[in-house]
Amino acid sequence: APSYLKYSSLHEFGVCHACGHSSVFLASGNNLKESLNCAYCGAWQRIRFISELLLETYSQASACSLRDLVREPLFSSLDIYEAAAQGALHERLKHLPGYVCSEYFEDCAPGRARNGVRCEDLQQLTFADAQFDLVLHTSVLEHVRRPQAAIAESFRVLKPGGILLFEVPLTEEGVPGVRARTVSRVDTRTDNDIFLM
Repeated sequence: APSYLKYSSLHEFGVCHACGHSSVFLASGNNLKESLNCAYCGAWQRIRFISELLLETYSQASACSLRDLVREPLFSSLDIYEAAAQGALHERLKHLPGYVCSEYFEDCAPGRARNGVRCEDLQQLTFADAQFDLVLHTSVLEHVRRPQAAIAESFRVLKPGGILLFEVPLTEEGVPGVRARTVSRVDTRTDNDIFLM
């Protein structure tokens, strides 16, 4: 709570596209992308943006939030893969019959589970071709050794006409708390990482 008080001048108000509540979005630092959490469901700004895109793409009944969208027949019938097993999106989607989620664990074989959570490597997914209508990952690709392979795999497991929806951190000059440019830290062109910093 003390950090929320310190950054209270950056708080925003509005309707959360994840949970549907009129809410205050609480800033906990200058980097608003990683902040502005909904006071009700905790969804960060980027998760609320993804929720808004899902509404614009799939709602057939003017749903105002992801909470409403999961009740619509079309959306609730989709086969969805999310490369996360936690967070506000996961909490809204996990009850759908066609929803599959995963995390990456270095000490677990892809396709297996650890503590009830499926392990997947986005660079080599264990799913069949054309299995999902929607593939989601938020702030995951920047942690993947070869993001191009992860994107190719995401497209491989999508059904024809399926949608890949992802978000990655980008830099923007003049935004407080965000670097002015991206710096490569590791060269992954060979099988061995070459650390550049």
